[in-house]
Amino acid sequence: MNTMTKICSLIGLMIASASLFAADFDGSKPILCASLDVLECVDGRGCEMVAADDVDAPQFISVDLKHNKVQLDRSGQPRHPELRNLENLNNRLVLQGVGAETGLGWTFSVDQDTGKFVLSASGDEVAFIIFGACTTLPTS
Repeated sequence: MNTMTKICSLIGLMIASASLFAADFDGSKPILCASLDVLECVDGRGCEMVAADDVDAPQFISVDLKHNKVQLDRSGQPRHPELRNLENLNNRLVLQGVGAETGLGWTFSVDQDTGKFVLSASGDEVAFIIFGACTTLPTS
């Protein structure tokens, strides 16, 4: 099985299993999310769909609130942005923070019913919007 087939299978499994674990997207269990679509918006030039690798966007996002940890995996390099705010609001788990390496402020919002997420990050004259899906991970 080639790498692309494995990734597509993982994403399909994540989307299919999201409804089975809806109650688990409240932050009580670790979650793993896969980026599906990435939109880059540049001041004065508008927005366009881009490949995650082209803008160094995370391919995977893991969240473990019991350990207050968010990890972004970009191009095989894990990064740990600072988590500054956490709320359960209107059936959404909402996290906010900053990326020390990137200088971007970010908001990550997961629908607790579907596991679908939106991540927005903004900096100096640029913003990124990432859409994707999450699944829960076993707790240890």
